[in-house]
Amino acid sequence: MFDPDPTAMAPDDASEVCVIPAAFGADPDPAAAILEASPQVELFDEEVWGVPKKGFRPLVADSASDGVALRKTLSAVLERGAVPLVLGASTDCFAGAEEWAEPVSILHLSATPDLAPGCLMRKAVEAGHTVVAAGLRRFSPEEAAFIPTLPSSYRPFRAFGQAGYKAGEQGPAIAAALGKGPRLVAIDLSVFDAAIMPAVAEPEPGGLSWPTVTAILKASLVGHPVAGIFLWGLRPHPSLHAADFLAAKLAYKLLTYAFASENAF
Repeated sequence: MFDPDPTAMAPDDASEVCVIPAAFGADPDPAAAILEASPQVELFDEEVWGVPKKGFRPLVADSASDGVALRKTLSAVLERGAVPLVLGASTDCFAGAEEWAEPVSILHLSATPDLAPGCLMRKAVEAGHTVVAAGLRRFSPEEAAFIPTLPSSYRPFRAFGQAGYKAGEQGPAIAAALGKGPRLVAIDLSVFDAAIMPAVAEPEPGGLSWPTVTAILKASLVGHPVAGIFLWGLRPHPSLHAADFLAAKLAYKLLTYAFASENAF
């Protein structure tokens, strides 16, 4: 799926997707682990019952060493009209909605809401962007008290269900809450239950299953413009290769949903 040997972007390359490794020096490198696992991902997709777009061969940019380098690469990718797929180690890789000229709706999948002062989703809400968060199950007391004061542009969906929706049935409600604008996808792999994704910094019990996460992504992305994708949180471990593969498979599913037509399913 991805070229495991990243190369610099060519000015005349017309790829629709650009993968941007942005681990910022993390060791072991989660972006490298995902890129290494990606050739093992089967391109035949069981949902579309075929190979989406005859397989994705996205361009892989040079690894961004810090936030300044990431924003420079992001700007170049957006100028080319491509969709950036950023692979990072932590929330530091999320450049935020300020990189996009038009308002975006942010789909945030994570165990934590990241709403403490200065954190990424608080900045996005304060900037007036729509943020729909799902899989939430770890809150600080300050965040729990802050959420009820937020405007309606912030919609939280807890992992254990709320507002009459079971966790596995939230897809349509989440998609509706995102509205009709371009989607910016921000995924912390802690959104998954620790039983299937233990290789994260803080594995939190009670997370979402693979079918639940993919159902949310399918409902939210298919048929809608996708402005960018950020995927972070993997902590590679020699005995947990399945976690690397899950992250690579998730990246492929994200591209499938982002580029597939509605009648493909």
